[in-house]
Amino acid sequence: MQRIHFFIIIVFFQLPLYSQNISDVVRWSTMQPAGTATSLGVNNAIGAIGGDIMAASFNPAGIAEFKKSNFTFSGGFEINDNNSFLAGDAATTNRLRSTKFGLNNIGFVIGNYRPNKNFTSSNFAIGFSKTANFKDKILYNGKTEGTITEYFSEKANSLSVDELDDFAAFPAYNTGAIFDFDGDKNYETDFAEEDLLVKKQQNINRRGSVNELSFTWAGDYKNKFNIGIGVGIPFVNFSEGKVYIESDPDGEIATFNRLKYIEDLSITGAGFNAKIGIQAKPFSWFRIGGAFHTPTWFTLEDTYTTSLEYSYDNETNVYPGNDDDIPQLQFKYNLSNPWKAIGSVGSVFNLGQVSGFVNFDVEYIDYVSAEYDGTAYSDAPGEIEYTNELNRNILNSFESRTNYRLGAELAYDTYRVRGGYYQFQSPFINETNKSESFSVGAGFRGEKFYLDFAIQFSEQASGYNAYTVTKSSRDPLVNVDKSRTLALVTMGFKL
Repeated sequence: MQRIHFFIIIVFFQLPLYSQNISDVVRWSTMQPAGTATSLGVNNAIGAIGGDIMAASFNPAGIAEFKKSNFTFSGGFEINDNNSFLAGDAATTNRLRSTKFGLNNIGFVIGNYRPNKNFTSSNFAIGFSKTANFKDKILYNGKTEGTITEYFSEKANSLSVDELDDFAAFPAYNTGAIFDFDGDKNYETDFAEEDLLVKKQQNINRRGSVNELSFTWAGDYKNKFNIGIGVGIPFVNFSEGKVYIESDPDGEIATFNRLKYIEDLSITGAGFNAKIGIQAKPFSWFRIGGAFHTPTWFTLEDTYTTSLEYSYDNETNVYPGNDDDIPQLQFKYNLSNPWKAIGSVGSVFNLGQVSGFVNFDVEYIDYVSAEYDGTAYSDAPGEIEYTNELNRNILNSFESRTNYRLGAELAYDTYRVRGGYYQFQSPFINETNKSESFSVGAGFRGEKFYLDFAIQFSEQASGYNAYTVTKSSRDPLVNVDKSRTLALVTMGFKL
């Protein structure tokens, strides 16, 4: 057998995203920091205002607004509800809920306020923030035309047995899910009739997160102009287990009984990025800001395994069996996500006992600038061709997008209330639907201590294919409607 690295394309293009065209690159390109309850309350619309540790993740110039040293940490929970159904069998809808508790942010700002200097502040911040939470569960089942054995046979066609890959085609051949009666390298299956409705189901369980360590400096020049610069080091930990089953409980398909295909994928790695931002305060009540984020240059390593069980007539075969070595694909590569730019306008106001701010952010993301490089750690034949093909898919599938954030805060004495709105789009060319999230929050500000709470609600629709075949109408398209609730509590101390 030959370990065919090209198979990893299937891993890349079979993850549930915000489009029916599936790409792994999107996972690393659409991360949004949860951060603090302070910033989440206004849906992270703080680009022109700053004054929160999460400014380091959006516009680092906002760190200059601190007048004292601060220590803050945030924790909470995230709930994902997924309603999933197979296209063509919408009557069978499955709902799964996943819940994640944990620490979302911890940070420290060293404030250096110097009212008599040209730079009235020169602050340094270090933070550790969760930028993505991958915990998720999806379950679907139903009857549609097509079978995963078509996918196995297409991968095997024109190849001898010794040339079949270890992760799909050879397990299918070894267990009898595909076979070559005529020895012509054209593989057959037990599903002879194309219009058969095949009962299928899949359970997907994802875990992991991306956590970013950030270092930021920002200064305020004469209370008129802020500048900030920072670097981020994200750490990646992701795992996914998928169990796909086809069955014939009513005996409608001759010979075939049951198929069970298991895939396990883990991804680890780290990256590096930089951010620069400015804020101008031409009037006491008006502020504008701008920030530029470089791509994050990731180095990632995948570990992938599969197993297959196939039952027909009175026989059940399993690969790998007890005497087989478990095939494992390990592959290291570089990947950079898109650069982005953020423009912001804001207003601060003081109406006697009531004060506050309003902030509007426009975020431009050049998804086409994402890039994959599999040649950095591999000289395997075909790696250049594979790298070029994946990058062509990025160019042909993605386009730049513009997202919007709007947030406001009202303050009365030591109390705060907040609200925010975020509208974002899929990076895929053919996707025109917009997703939205809403947030509300409240807080207390004491002389030395502050406490904030926020909750964010969002919904989005996505598409997923467990496998793809030449005739796309036979792909098992799964529609996933996801609702997400994120709740955070932040405690802070002024030092």
